[in-house]
Amino acid sequence: MYILSILITLISSLWSWELFSFNPNLLLVVWSATIILFLSVIKSSKKILCIFCLFLIPILVVQWKTTRNAGLDYMSETDWSLFATRRIELSAVSPSLGRYLGNKPEYMFYKFEQNLLRSMDLNLYFFGSHPRERSGIREFEKFSFLFLPFFIFGLLRLVKFSPWQLGTSLFIPLLVLAIIGQDNPIGPFSLLPFFSVTIAVGMFNIIKKLNVI
Repeated sequence: MYILSILITLISSLWSWELFSFNPNLLLVVWSATIILFLSVIKSSKKILCIFCLFLIPILVVQWKTTRNAGLDYMSETDWSLFATRRIELSAVSPSLGRYLGNKPEYMFYKFEQNLLRSMDLNLYFFGSHPRERSGIREFEKFSFLFLPFFIFGLLRLVKFSPWQLGTSLFIPLLVLAIIGQDNPIGPFSLLPFFSVTIAVGMFNIIKKLNVI
């Protein structure tokens, strides 16, 4: 049932088929990484987790290379507008504060923060970013919203029993995404292993608690 839960999660995910359309070889690598991460979780094996890291590195490289306008120093017209508004608001509080916090380094920190928060937004993965769709970026539902309860329960299980697997599969991609952003035709696909495994773990354990298996 463990294997069946991860297969159901991967096959039913629209994200997988978007990846297949984009690059079948990339899908193969991402699916392989996902299954390896899943094995690391169910076997509580740090050695298998190290193998997962070997797959994660090229996935992150492709994520970086296929992301448009990657980097904290890129500013779109919308970004400039939001930043200028923020600077005006800060200047109204204190002119010196506006000058200090309205410079480019502060903008880069602001963008890092925004990229991180967007990457952590569950709407992006289960509801196609609705109702916060972004202009110029193609949004689509990565997983069915019906999987959200499985994800939440699985996340609690990983926090308690698999913190190393959780930290590696979640925080390393999040750090990269916070730097490069999400202007990518397939979205933040380096997080697909984390989401798929978390959903599969939750699915298995919920079904087990219901005494279905």
